[in-house]
Amino acid sequence: DVLCEEITIAHTGLMRHPVTLIPQMYNAVTSAVSDYKKLHDTSLKHNKVKEAKEKEKAAKDLEDKKSQELELKRKQEQEKKELEEEKERLKQLELELQNES
Repeated sequence: DVLCEEITIAHTGLMRHPVTLIPQMYNAVTSAVSDYKKLHDTSLKHNKVKEAKEKEKAAKDLEDKKSQELELKRKQEQEKKELEEEKERLKQLELELQNES
């Protein structure tokens, strides 16, 4: 391991900016921040709209699926009822045949 007690950096060419540039730099920075916030807000709104559409589609798909399940259940109940009615008619016919014999 190398130990270092002190580092000295020499430089040349530092310039002092006039005080008049500070407001311009401040305005440029605030403008950039404002633009970034607008872009971020727009992106955020876009994401929220996209998420809302996805939720709406999922809800519609779920509703359609429930509707299909209810329709299938109704058809099954109708078929069951018709089968019971047919069984009852067969019993009636059997009774009539027995009575005729």
